[in-house]
Amino acid sequence: MSDAAAPPASPRAIVYGYAGSPFFKKLQDLLAWYRVGHAVVQVSMIPPRPMLSQELGITYRRIPVLALDGQLYLDTSLQVEVLEKTFAGKQGHGNSLFGPDAELQKRLVANWTDREMFAIIAGLIPPAAWSKEFIDDRKSFSPALRLGERARARPELNKAQLITHLHSLEKTLRESRAEWLLATPEMSYVDIGCAFTLTWLQLSLKAVPDLLPRPSKDNGQLPNSPFPLVLRWLNEVRKELSARRSALPQFANLEGEEAARLILQQAAAGQSVRRQEAAGHIQADDPSALKRGDLTSVTPRDTGRIPQTGTLVALTPTQVTLRVEPPKHPGQSLLVHLPRSHFDVTPATQAKL
Repeated sequence: MSDAAAPPASPRAIVYGYAGSPFFKKLQDLLAWYRVGHAVVQVSMIPPRPMLSQELGITYRRIPVLALDGQLYLDTSLQVEVLEKTFAGKQGHGNSLFGPDAELQKRLVANWTDREMFAIIAGLIPPAAWSKEFIDDRKSFSPALRLGERARARPELNKAQLITHLHSLEKTLRESRAEWLLATPEMSYVDIGCAFTLTWLQLSLKAVPDLLPRPSKDNGQLPNSPFPLVLRWLNEVRKELSARRSALPQFANLEGEEAARLILQQAAAGQSVRRQEAAGHIQADDPSALKRGDLTSVTPRDTGRIPQTGTLVALTPTQVTLRVEPPKHPGQSLLVHLPRSHFDVTPATQAKL
């Protein structure tokens, strides 16, 4: 009889996303690293998404959404922080992705790969691959898509920009003679944060096979490329995360109603939720001038400018916590956490769509 611990009856972590989203894949990579079993709620590429807006009160547009122990976390830059704090180094889970340079790693990924590199790669997607419905939906809230039409009409401009980034990665790996980007014993957050966009480009979009050709099915001989060290590094990142993912406890996908029921149950039973509500703090000199209990909007500063609104519980220089009431579950509430960086926090009446 095996002495391995049986997986819990219900998952601590529930992820909302759709298969084509690279940021959904990034969160799944992080969960694999930290060895966190999780259930998935599949959402559509285009709203409405009632499993979020009606069941949980989430009006924020971007995917993925992470529910952990009955609390909701938006944006992968914050999701990695809560996973690191909750699981890193704990028995049965993965090691820390960060060293003493944690803040620099987070900033590098948030600004370089999540934004600059992602925009370049998205500009390499052939226009025919995007449905009119999808483009019209994204244009309605994303100025970057409107501004990027010219670049997509001339993909060589984006390809030239991509080459500069691949050159930087190749040079870093060549000069360090290390397996990972920061010459760490194990991969770091920068490895996962850089690899997810390039893996999306290489395996899903297949947009630049002359630069990043697909690996062979048996992952044996790597194909020829101007960036052989980048190819090898991407392959190693995928192999490591794939091995961890295959060892995770498996949970069936959930429908929105069932997932909301579990999340609300966890929130009601969780001591951490009550502690956070009681200890919620806002600095008196915060530039927002907001106070605890104010109806507040948190809006991305770049794209997807649809705000998340709720009652302000806590506000620090790096994070904002709101209490939201799901429309389908009157009398119940959830804590929603968002990063402060790249988001504007304002009174709800001042939010701009």
